[in-house]
Amino acid sequence: MALLAVLFVCLIYGLYWYGASALPAELPTAQRAYPPEVRQAYWRSESGREPIEIERMDPLKLVWRVFVLTRDEHIPKPTAEERVLTHASRLATIRRTDHISMTRHHLASVASWIRFSNERTPEQIIDLLLEQSAFGRDAFGYDAAAEAYFGLPAQRLTRAEQLALFTVMGNPSINDPDRHPDRFRRHYLRIAERSGVDTSTIDFERDLARLKPASKPAAP
Repeated sequence: MALLAVLFVCLIYGLYWYGASALPAELPTAQRAYPPEVRQAYWRSESGREPIEIERMDPLKLVWRVFVLTRDEHIPKPTAEERVLTHASRLATIRRTDHISMTRHHLASVASWIRFSNERTPEQIIDLLLEQSAFGRDAFGYDAAAEAYFGLPAQRLTRAEQLALFTVMGNPSINDPDRHPDRFRRHYLRIAERSGVDTSTIDFERDLARLKPASKPAAP
């Protein structure tokens, strides 16, 4: 029994290191720190509640966590912690793992999940997402997105406008307000509900009146 346990641990850590070897030695880091209120707003949009906390993980702890979550028929929705680490993992692997097998890509994603939880504070992870995520309209980062969608500096956005940016953040082509307005509104309502907003008070025409239409390419 002890031998089986040792072999199991070796297998889990072997898979972890195989995935981790596809990652850069240094995980991506944000070049700036965002205001605490912006971090909190993003954290709430992922269904998080104060304080912002992310548990430090290791391969065995993660395997146990997955086992606990999946042993029942009803699998709970991802937590804010899981969503944030998943988004950060995508940023770490999207450029490094396009030339490797799908299996190793998935293992690299899991390894980056674990590394982020140990090598970065929760605030640093959120700063990275706010700074480097794609928002559409050729905008990368929260500040560029504020200008692209509202023509305003980020600090002048209303809460509703902020939620609109979190709606397109990371998946701009899927939730684009111009190309997929119905889908955008549905996802916006989910983001607002996660953030603790009473969705019955939302009026898109009023709340997002400053939302700019996407610029169209010049005619030939």
